[in-house]
Amino acid sequence: MTKLVNNIVGVTNLFLSVEAMLVGKKYGMDPTQLAAIMETSSGRNFSTKDWERGKATFGYFAQTLDLSKVLVDLTRKDLQHALEMARKAGLSSPVLEGVVRVVEKTTPEEIKERWGSVSK
Repeated sequence: MTKLVNNIVGVTNLFLSVEAMLVGKKYGMDPTQLAAIMETSSGRNFSTKDWERGKATFGYFAQTLDLSKVLVDLTRKDLQHALEMARKAGLSSPVLEGVVRVVEKTTPEEIKERWGSVSK
């Protein structure tokens, strides 16, 4: 149960961190500097603490379509279990439901492309 609760935040951070870095890169921001700034403010997360390690994580799952598929499958499974836990507890979880919908629509091809471009 602890793993699933942790992964609600962890998976959301994985996906949202990539989107944030992609937006920053499109506006000419250096991801290393952006991560350093985020680390000292409200955007702090696992990838900003050690950007090189975070970048390596994104790059790892973008190496092959099979690795991207593994990531998508694992995150979908964990988020579905977490959502079921919330429902069984009688909780409304609209943000979690939104994250689940987004991850369900995300393809391994999108992970490979998006995460690969952030890791470069």
